[in-house]
This record gives sequence, structure tokens and C-alpha cells, in this order.
Amino acid sequence: IVERMANSMKKSISTQNDTSISNVTYTNYYNSYYGYSIDYPSSSDFYISSNSNDGIEIESNDENVYISVAYGYDEYGDDLQTAYNRAVSEYPYAPYKFLGKTFFTITYEEEGLLVFRKTLYDKLNNGYIYLYVSFPPQYKEYISPIVEKMANTMKKR
Repeated sequence: IVERMANSMKKSISTQNDTSISNVTYTNYYNSYYGYSIDYPSSSDFYISSNSNDGIEIESNDENVYISVAYGYDEYGDDLQTAYNRAVSEYPYAPYKFLGKTFFTITYEEEGLLVFRKTLYDKLNNGYIYLYVSFPPQYKEYISPIVEKMANTMKKR
């Protein structure tokens, strides 16, 4: 998913993040209030900047990477298909978008940052689990496997 995003969002990269991909460790976050979980990067490059009943926010120490995992209800009361259609209409030039049976993903560029979003539908409670990650293009090699790990471990329990 993220690799397709990265390939379709080619930009000139002036610097390369020198942080090694291999030193990223993960911790499982479980939200008992809404009953969902996700693995998030817990290595020394990241810190939890906010923790609430809805979810967590994580930032890189240099504050260039922002990650948010939160539970919420669609402000428009939309079902998954309609929420996906709205996201696509808001970002018509998004190079990657995918609608699955219980989730959708969309990637795009906004204000010079690469953005990855995954929205997972919670049918039982008619709510959504949102993963949002933004980072500068020069971080894509480092962040792409992190985003992939997070997206693949995101689940309703």
C-alpha cells in the first residue's frame, strides 16, 4: 500500500533520514474503551504525545512524523462506502485509494507532507477506527514499513 503511495508520489529528495529501519520496535496499544488494538512504533525515535479514551497520538522526536490512532463516529453519519466516496472527492488526485469490505485507505500529499489514512469500520458500534500518518517525503523509506505494520495490525477486537 505505502510502496504504491511512495512510487506515485515521486519528489526530489534532498536529504535521507539516517535512522536505521531495523531499530524500530513496536508495542501493542489496546483501547479497552472502544475495543481495538494496533502495534505502534515505541523505539527511541518516537514518543506518545497524547493518550485519551479515543486513542493515541505519536510523534517522532524531531516532530516531523505525526501518527494518530483514534476511534470516532462519522460526523455525517455515513456508511463505509459513502465515507470512502467523500474522502476520494476531497482528494481527487490521491495516487492510491482502496475500498475493502471493512476499511478503506487513501494516500495523498498535503502541504508538502505525505499522508496515509486507513479507516476501519466497527459494524457492532457503527463507528470508525482512524489511522492517520503524515511525514515529509524524505522520510518515506523509513516510515513506509512502519505505516504498513500499523495498518496491518489495526483491528477491532
